[in-house]
This record gives sequence, C-alpha cells and structure tokens, in this order.
Amino acid sequence: MVKLFCKTCGVNVSNVAADLDEEQVSKLGDPWKGMHQRAKTRTPLNLRVLNGYNVAEIKKPEQATKGTLLGEPYVNP
Repeated sequence: MVKLFCKTCGVNVSNVAADLDEEQVSKLGDPWKGMHQRAKTRTPLNLRVLNGYNVAEIKKPEQATKGTLLGEPYVNP
C-alpha cells in the first residue's frame, strides 16, 4: 500500500495499492493475493477530509470476519 497524506495537516487521506509485478504477486499468500487484487480496483478515502460531511452520522459497519480471513493477528514480540 502507498499511503497518501495531506500536505497541510499530515492526515492520512487515502491508500493506493502498490504496483507489484507477477513474480511479487505470486509470492503473496492466497488471502493477500485477493486483498491486493481488490485494492487495485478500490480507493479508500478518509471521509473527514470532505467539507460539510459529518462522519458522526455514519452507521459503523460490523466486522464479520474479525480478522480471521488473514489468519492470526500479529503479536508484537
């Protein structure tokens, strides 16, 4: 992922999928390959950067998988 930051305040505005060649993609595990493919077709946007948009009015989505799709969560040693 390539992270894009606001030049004025430094807030993370969006993420863009990194360009990977076929060899790099082939080295990714299966869940990560799918995530990389989906990331190439989507661009998340930090809604707080939109003027007049109240993020407090958004219904928060439920996290259905609880991170199980990518295996065990990382534990800092």
